[in-house]
Amino acid sequence: MWPKCPKCKKQNVRIIEIWSRHSITWEPNSKEDEGILEMGDAHHVNGECLDCGRFWKFRKIIQVKPEWWLPDKLRGA
Repeated sequence: MWPKCPKCKKQNVRIIEIWSRHSITWEPNSKEDEGILEMGDAHHVNGECLDCGRFWKFRKIIQVKPEWWLPDKLRGA
């Protein structure tokens, strides 16, 4: 399930994975990742609500796994 904004509770959230030398961005309704991959270390993941503008850091997550957003049937749950 796509994450919700902690402020307005909408799922129109951009996810930004921050690495030491680059970042990767996921947009709502687009499961394709955008970014340039280079050697580096994952640091943290930010969220940005495209409706209300809220920006936050996800807790205890340093790297995104796109399969998190697959329906349960495809994840094997």
